[in-house]
Amino acid sequence: MQSRTQSQLDPQLTQQIPWWSDLDATTRAILKLPDITSLPAQTVDIVVIGGGVAGLSAALSASKAGAKVLILESSVMLGRGATGQNAGILSAGINMHLTDLEPGSPEAAFWPETTHVLLSLVEEAVRPGAILSAHLTGALSLAESSYAARKLAREARARVATGLRAEMWTPNRVTEVTNGRLSTQSVVAALWLP
Repeated sequence: MQSRTQSQLDPQLTQQIPWWSDLDATTRAILKLPDITSLPAQTVDIVVIGGGVAGLSAALSASKAGAKVLILESSVMLGRGATGQNAGILSAGINMHLTDLEPGSPEAAFWPETTHVLLSLVEEAVRPGAILSAHLTGALSLAESSYAARKLAREARARVATGLRAEMWTPNRVTEVTNGRLSTQSVVAALWLP
C-alpha cells in the first residue's frame, strides 16, 4: 500500500526506472499501488516495511509459507528503488568469500543456501507472467599476486563444492572477454562467478 497520496505515476519517476519500458501494461498495473491515506482494519501475521527487492523477497517467502503479509511502501509503486542495501544488485557473498567463513558454522551453511535462493529468483523471472525482471551478469574478481590467486582458487573450489558455478580465468581470458577494455598487466589470475 502507498503511504502518501499521489494519483498518477510521476513522469520523472518512469525515467529513473530503466526497466519500466520493458514491462507490459498488466505488470505496470500490478506494480502501481492504490492511492490511500489510511490503513484498512485487518489482521496480518507479518508487516514488511519497504517494497523493494529485499522487502518483496521477504514478503513472498512469508506468503509462500502461509503467512498473511502486509507491505508498507512509501513510493507510488513496488520495486521502484533501493535504500542502498541492494541498489539493484543481488549478489550473495558480495562482501565476504565463502572461504572466509568458519567451516561447519551456521554462517557457512547459510551462505550457499542464500545464493541458491537468489538464483531461484532469476529462474522465477523467466516464467511466463512473472512480474520480476532479472538476469545474471556475473562477477569478476582479479588477483594481482600469487597469494591472492591461490585465495581465489580456494574460493572457486568451495563454491563448486556447494553446487555453484565458479571458474578460474587467466589474464588472457580476461582480456578476451572484456575486449581489451580492462588492463590485465598486473593480473595473475581471475575468478569468474557467472
